[in-house]
Amino acid sequence: MRPNSMLSMATLNKNGHWFAFAFLGLLICAIAFFAPARVSKMQLEREAQTAASRISEQITDEPGYLFDSLAKRSLAPRVGELLEQMGYGPRVLRYEIYDKDGQLVFTSGNSAFDLTPDLEASDAETATGDASPYSSIKLYQGGGLGAPDYFAALSIPIKLGGQPEGKLTVYLDQSEQARVLAEYFGLIAVVTMLLLAVGIAAPVAFAWMRSKERYQAEEQLRFLKDHDALTGLPNRAAFTRLLSDALNHMHRNRTHIAVLCVDVDKFKEINDSLDHAGGDVVLREIATRIGTTIRKGDLFGRLGGDEFAVALVEITNLAT
Repeated sequence: MRPNSMLSMATLNKNGHWFAFAFLGLLICAIAFFAPARVSKMQLEREAQTAASRISEQITDEPGYLFDSLAKRSLAPRVGELLEQMGYGPRVLRYEIYDKDGQLVFTSGNSAFDLTPDLEASDAETATGDASPYSSIKLYQGGGLGAPDYFAALSIPIKLGGQPEGKLTVYLDQSEQARVLAEYFGLIAVVTMLLLAVGIAAPVAFAWMRSKERYQAEEQLRFLKDHDALTGLPNRAAFTRLLSDALNHMHRNRTHIAVLCVDVDKFKEINDSLDHAGGDVVLREIATRIGTTIRKGDLFGRLGGDEFAVALVEITNLAT
């Protein structure tokens, strides 16, 4: 396997949970933004189908309204009264009555705009003929100048003895229903996004804190590898390396180094009388005081216990 491929796989394995979070977030966002439109359309179709069924049942129970309209055009406005009684009056944009041959018998003319040309229909089921024996609906959106934003065309058959005698087409305004659905699903989308933000922010914050803690722990381990935990000075190993580098530098530049080994007299008695915490305070104080007396660039470390070492570097004149 190529090194780059191995690196990519390692990166993917290491950050797989982040990719999963990102994919889940994108999926939820897509659902939150695209699903409401589809669901709203389904709800509008259902509402239109319910209205068509109610009107169909009503004209079946009271067929005289439509048959009178087919027989005598002057009686056709009574259909508007029927729709008014059913509660659809304010929403009816226009209704049209056709005979069994598909010829227009009456149009209410309640609308000042033309509903038929250049309208983009939805994919709702439509009738196959002008006198279809089945009720059908067609949804429209953006009907042009003066038209409502959303409305439905309800095609309801007029039957006598089970045989089609004509058709009633009702154009029903659905703008208010669409507005309510848009507000409802808009609220759902906002809540979903907030929950998604909280759901992602919480684990991200937790992971960031864990990563920060891990980084700090690694930094601490790297520091303790070369430093004394009590005083923060270079430990024996680090001081030895620094001194070795200084000696090499001394030979190249023909300078001198003075190494001082310092221990604390009677430290055991101090440690026993003040306990270990008190002894640690003494060692830190000694380290601080020595550190303030040496030059910048000189080496200072703790070898262990009460032993310290100082290397005075870049000495050019032994007489001074």
